[in-house]
Amino acid sequence: MIQIEIEGVFLDLYDLDPPKLTLSIEDILTTQTTTPYTKEFRVPASNNNTELFKDLFEVNGYDFDVSQERPATILYNGQEFVRGEIRINNIYKNHRTNKFDYGLIFIGAIRDFSNNLGETPLCDLDFSDCGHALTKANIETSWNAYPEGGLNDGLFNGCVLYPLVDFGNTYDSNIDPIEGVIQNGGTYGFTSSSNAIELTYFRPCVRAKDIIDKIFANAGYTYTSNFLETSLFRHLYVGAWGDDNEFELNPSFYAYPNTIEPIYTSTGEFVVNIDEATNNTNDWNFITNRYVVPQTGVYDIFGLILTNNFWIDPQDPGPKSVEWTTRLYIAGNPTPIATNVQTIESDGNASTIGITNVSVNDYSFTAGEELYITLEATNSSDWGGSDLLPSYGSSLQTKFGVRFEPSYNVGAGLSCEYSQIQFIRDILTKFRLVMVPDKFDPLNLIIEPWKDYIGSGQVLDWTEKLDLNKDIQLKALFLEQKSEIDFLDKEGKDFLNAENVNAFDEVYGTLKVRPNNKLLEGDREIKTEFVPAIVRQIDGSFEGTAGMDNTIIPQIYNPEVEQDTSGTAKLKKSPVVPGVRLFWYDGLKHTGTLASRDRAWYMKDTSTNYSFTKFPMISQFNEWGDRDDSWQGVDTQTIDLCWQRENTFIRFDLANVNLGLSVYDVYWSDYIELIYDKSSRRYTGYFILSAEDLNDFNFDDVIFVQDTYFYVEKIYDIVIGDKTSVKVDLIKLINYTPPQGGYIPPGNIWNEVSDTWNGTTFGWDD
Repeated sequence: MIQIEIEGVFLDLYDLDPPKLTLSIEDILTTQTTTPYTKEFRVPASNNNTELFKDLFEVNGYDFDVSQERPATILYNGQEFVRGEIRINNIYKNHRTNKFDYGLIFIGAIRDFSNNLGETPLCDLDFSDCGHALTKANIETSWNAYPEGGLNDGLFNGCVLYPLVDFGNTYDSNIDPIEGVIQNGGTYGFTSSSNAIELTYFRPCVRAKDIIDKIFANAGYTYTSNFLETSLFRHLYVGAWGDDNEFELNPSFYAYPNTIEPIYTSTGEFVVNIDEATNNTNDWNFITNRYVVPQTGVYDIFGLILTNNFWIDPQDPGPKSVEWTTRLYIAGNPTPIATNVQTIESDGNASTIGITNVSVNDYSFTAGEELYITLEATNSSDWGGSDLLPSYGSSLQTKFGVRFEPSYNVGAGLSCEYSQIQFIRDILTKFRLVMVPDKFDPLNLIIEPWKDYIGSGQVLDWTEKLDLNKDIQLKALFLEQKSEIDFLDKEGKDFLNAENVNAFDEVYGTLKVRPNNKLLEGDREIKTEFVPAIVRQIDGSFEGTAGMDNTIIPQIYNPEVEQDTSGTAKLKKSPVVPGVRLFWYDGLKHTGTLASRDRAWYMKDTSTNYSFTKFPMISQFNEWGDRDDSWQGVDTQTIDLCWQRENTFIRFDLANVNLGLSVYDVYWSDYIELIYDKSSRRYTGYFILSAEDLNDFNFDDVIFVQDTYFYVEKIYDIVIGDKTSVKVDLIKLINYTPPQGGYIPPGNIWNEVSDTWNGTTFGWDD
């Protein structure tokens, strides 16, 4: 007996018109994974059905809400057969009998999965379980993720990674960078301790598997996948870098030098004035010269750095000493929360005086509190009680910095312009994965590469089930294909992506497949929304004495030339919108290919600089040989995230284009070769199948018919519970080796078939 349950109510069905289902794993023309269960059918407008549909679908006469979908289950003999969703498609009326019917469409599990997610953006994922403060310890812990450590090492077992990435810089009005610049040498290069990059320059990546786990949990599903559990996939990461070029990681603020001429008295304490700032959160009040705490949490205050060029007392020249006191206050509290005193010596001439930071670390502030810093010249015996007046043209330069350290949800850095279901689709596309429901658990999906899944199940002999009373059709599969296929990703806005487009008129890593067959026409794209993960050596790196020739990182900026205040042209590395980027983490790598080429780079934590001769590397490659390995750069088995191996922007032949494999080579080539092979066939026949046959069947099974092996593409109009003749599309497995003891037909098996394309060629479209 067939039953359809919707929200706990069993529908009334027509006995003579049982629902039929179509089972399909994919459409061979589009390569899109689809729901394996979908069918339209009619049910009577009985009192039971009508009352239910009034509530669920707002049925009122002929009117109804077509957008409403409700969970439903089809049962056979009391056992769940398939789960999915139902909606009303139309209403039928027979004017002669005045009889109403409802036209329903049942949509199976994968569509249900997609509908549950809708267009929810990726940034809505809750990663509060990976919340953390941006500290040196956490950044370094993240570097221990696989393959640097074990599969569960790193920050939150490898969930969050802080790689070295060049996002460009911000600049003052004189076109000088505010942060250290990621380059080897030069005035502002981070290879000098004075140009150490701040902790806030690091921005996180999130492991792709953790993103998938969160998405499935949100949809109310689980998955089973050998592939997603592999070490290969578990060190794949996604940049959590936002949708603009501001890269706000934590609410942070920096104010940089200005020039003023204050007058100090022996008892005067004044609020330090700042008139120009880089303020990522607009929290500096220029009228009151106060920083307004944006949200309750734990902060580091980087304090105040002063440089003064003046005589201590121009009216009374001669050697002098004076104490400068800087204080950090919360407005309304007369007691400073931090104080620093420094004695300054002067020989009576113009002097450059540096005052150390006034700072606090890990201090709890409440949203709305206002912070300010004061400066005071305190009494000294050398003054003789006179006022301290600066010389004409003296300057006071200030720098004030705040770092907020909440329990940071890295999910907020994921793209809000990219949906969760699109991420799943792009992962399925990039690695040519199939996603099919588990027949034992309708809320569990099986995810595996097509090349590993198809033909991996049991061998079922359907020869005796063939309905010989109906026609059998054999059709050349390649005749349904296109003459051109472009495999590509999304064009990035950084200069490396732009340079590739300008040079080759295509997105970096694009593969153009051109089967050499005059019978085919048309074109098609297989595309993801991932931006190519281009990497190269940092500026200033060389094979020779300069070193750092192995410091290969993403560089997500655009170089621009602007004039400073004196009219001198200077180069800016302006940040750009990063897009959604997929990388492999390659571990910690030496900065140089030889020990003699190693150079240290510096990272700053508050006022302390730390040096490193290794860096956390992410790239388009699943492995990168270092001098500690038996090879350097790519190897013969290295997998590139690009659709084809590129010459890359990496110098010194470390990314030899003749070595390694693309994702197309590894995950797509078998499939494309199958559907374009001149001997490939779609076998359409009718088979007499029972409920037991269908219960025993799975999409990874191999179907043996007469002397040939196939996999099932589609089964049409199954009448649930009946043993009937049903139409089945089978795809010939031309490269299949049966398991030992299985059915072995004469002719083609894998180890007897060439892996060439039988006259079909790949290549660039020059």
